[in-house]
Amino acid sequence: MPLWTLTDFAAHEFPFPSFYVDPLITPDSTTVVFGPREAGKTQFVLTLFRALQEGGLLLGHFPCRPVRAVLVQVDMPSVQMQKRVQAALAQFPYSAAFGIYDAAALNIMDASETTPWVKDIGAFKPEIVVFDSLRKIHTLSEIDTAAPSLVYGRARRLFPDAARVFLHHVTKPPGKVEKGATVRDAEDSFRGTSAWLDDADTGLLLNRYRRKRTFQVTRGRHAEDDLKDLVMPIQLSDNGLFVELAEPTPITELIGWHQEHPEGSRNAAVTWISERYPRKTDRTYRRWCQHAGIGLEGADMAKCPDTR
Repeated sequence: MPLWTLTDFAAHEFPFPSFYVDPLITPDSTTVVFGPREAGKTQFVLTLFRALQEGGLLLGHFPCRPVRAVLVQVDMPSVQMQKRVQAALAQFPYSAAFGIYDAAALNIMDASETTPWVKDIGAFKPEIVVFDSLRKIHTLSEIDTAAPSLVYGRARRLFPDAARVFLHHVTKPPGKVEKGATVRDAEDSFRGTSAWLDDADTGLLLNRYRRKRTFQVTRGRHAEDDLKDLVMPIQLSDNGLFVELAEPTPITELIGWHQEHPEGSRNAAVTWISERYPRKTDRTYRRWCQHAGIGLEGADMAKCPDTR
């Protein structure tokens, strides 16, 4: 129905979006993972694939569904990437649901549905396609405000049903993005990202300043504002292959609470976590409990995100 009356539109029950990574990545969406070089974006992809296979929590916070995914790798030499994959496989048994397309060069703007690399990836039937890196898959000007729509539109045409994730290396100016910085502070601290983020559904910042690393959701169509205000300290794993939390999150704390209080009710969990993280909405506390696996009996589930 292309035209609605306002009352019909307001009354219509639209299906809540399903999530591959709740509430960040949905089917047929565009996500930009941006930050300076050496911030851990490749390690983030390996961590994401691991969480997707396990159906677990990405960075202890974001529930994942088991789906198929492909990394389109155009950023580093094949031998260097091969060493990373070999080391990652020695630590975690990735299944055949995860693939990599290794290319020396690629221009997405010259590709069509019949281009060999597009057909190869399409035959794999991925639900998520990750491009590493954004700068290496097109020849358009980075400062051309029309470029994001053209690149994202072409990627959607080539992989219409998949979630499309782009790793974007950006210039880091002097200064740092500290814990407690606003979303605008985070985005403005990097040059050349605004247009690419404006056309994306989700923006994820992986930042590095001296020895400290952080993760932040700067854009998200389905993300609550309190999530966008959360700057999560992260670190590389001891083997340098994955990204992990440097400090607990509310959800990991709730998981620990639930292990200590297996008979504890949802209301008791909400009371406990609200004392540790005050001034959040009741919906936020309930969502944290849901993601931590704590029962939500009596809750208004219609207001809670679908994590199936």
